[in-house]
Amino acid sequence: YCWGTSGQSKSVWCGNLKLNVTPNLKNGLRRLYKYSSSSRTEWFWIDQICINQEDKSERTQQVRLMRAIYQQAKNTVIWLGTADGTAEKALQLVSNIYRISLLDSAKPATPNNDSFAGNVSFSTVDSRLPPPDDERWVALAQLLARPWFERCWIIQEVVVSKDDPVMLYGDHEHLWLHFQKAILYLLEYQTNYQIDRMKFIHGISNLSFTQDLWELPALLHFTRPFQATDSKDKVFALLGLAGETVSPDEWPMELAPDYGRSLRDVYMDVTKYSIKRFQDLTILSQISENADGHSSEEYRIFPSWVPLWNLPQRVKALSAYNVIPNSKGWKKLVEKFNQASQELPVSIHSYTPSHILRLEGLRVSNVQLCLPAVSAGQSQSAKLSSSHSHPNALKQIPELYELCLKNLRHSNSQTLARTFFLVTTAGLTPENEDAHEEPLTHFNAFLQRMRSNTSETVDVQPHFRQNKPDPTRYTLALAPLLHRRLFITSSGHLGLGPANMMSGDTIVVLFGGRMLYVLRSFQDDQWKFIGECYVEGLMHGEALDDDKVKKETEQFDLV
Repeated sequence: YCWGTSGQSKSVWCGNLKLNVTPNLKNGLRRLYKYSSSSRTEWFWIDQICINQEDKSERTQQVRLMRAIYQQAKNTVIWLGTADGTAEKALQLVSNIYRISLLDSAKPATPNNDSFAGNVSFSTVDSRLPPPDDERWVALAQLLARPWFERCWIIQEVVVSKDDPVMLYGDHEHLWLHFQKAILYLLEYQTNYQIDRMKFIHGISNLSFTQDLWELPALLHFTRPFQATDSKDKVFALLGLAGETVSPDEWPMELAPDYGRSLRDVYMDVTKYSIKRFQDLTILSQISENADGHSSEEYRIFPSWVPLWNLPQRVKALSAYNVIPNSKGWKKLVEKFNQASQELPVSIHSYTPSHILRLEGLRVSNVQLCLPAVSAGQSQSAKLSSSHSHPNALKQIPELYELCLKNLRHSNSQTLARTFFLVTTAGLTPENEDAHEEPLTHFNAFLQRMRSNTSETVDVQPHFRQNKPDPTRYTLALAPLLHRRLFITSSGHLGLGPANMMSGDTIVVLFGGRMLYVLRSFQDDQWKFIGECYVEGLMHGEALDDDKVKKETEQFDLV
């Protein structure tokens, strides 16, 4: 269930005593009373009642038991809240979609890749489903808008449940796995209807299709969109799924779920622990300029190398990842294509003040010129999956290309065109594959279309034939460019980096990192971590050689 925002303001009788609970839980208890009669279930465990929420030490102790509680329970019951007359219509539509998914699972189909989702028209919905203006779609949207779906704690509660969880929505019941299969079918095969909300269910399914354990950095990556009332729970709510904490008695000290500690300390310890434990810097890719930014007073106390998992991430990752097992069999994220530091291992120094992250690496170049940042225009709810939502961004690209032609005169036009194409897409295709084999004709077709002064700037439907010049092949791969800026280094390389980088910043290789990084000299040989970057021609260790590593390796104190 979802706590809600009005606090524990309602009373319920518990034996002969009154207990204060949140309004949503009081409604849920009324519904649970009916459910207990029909299901012949006598006992329920509810965190708000079974844990003293005012006692931080008790909360800390109980978090260690959460996985065991949900694993050993007979089943999990999900309370979505009281319904407003639309529940029956919403669940009727869900059941219809579920039946269609079962029918279609018996025959081959071509799913819409997530990268293309923003390009699929609602008119492509299966004729076996209601038309787009049917009120049942509105009812389903109201169901998906329930705050329960974006709570961080629900992931563990659903994933480790022994049986198929039961959803209670008003007076109606539905099985979770039927609901999940229906929503995934809708997300994958049909339409961009409510795609942002449906991605929460997709995120849960990524973790629940297997009972495998995960490395904590991978869990933090996948669950970034989920919300938590207490920002520490962005970490604590995942510990029951992490391999590092599979045994409550052997939890690493750095991951102790201590509600008495500051958010800054919790996030710092998780970041340092992940780098030391897994010997790579992948977790630093989770640092980005957030919608709220680092500028607010609350976050100025955080070191620049700490991801703010409680804030939304408005930029798409510069990397494509594979999920593979590590040496212990836990699932981990591995960057698919880039290896800027080659096989050089992480060198992290432990004996530093807690707010300093000391890593070894070497300088590659300085930032000579920063081009204007690419914005998404007026829409703040812009999707990252497709640049078609961002005509403002598309209009900027020819201007940026002209600036590159002007400032990189040593490159011939064809070489620069390919470099520009690869940098603006971070070297990735719309399918998140390596773009280095992608024909340049798609980029040329895009430039020609944008310069032709026609009212139609890009095709609405892509051809998806790689040999045919297709501007949409290029525009669909532009998501990494949004909210970032192109830059030119003093060595004449073109790169893509954070929007808040500046001329004079330093591009470095940090050992154990697959990306390049932007640092800013601070004071007393200390550095601010600005973010990761992509520099074409330097992403596979080209900046390193044995002699250079021996002579020019230095320590970077990040603060």
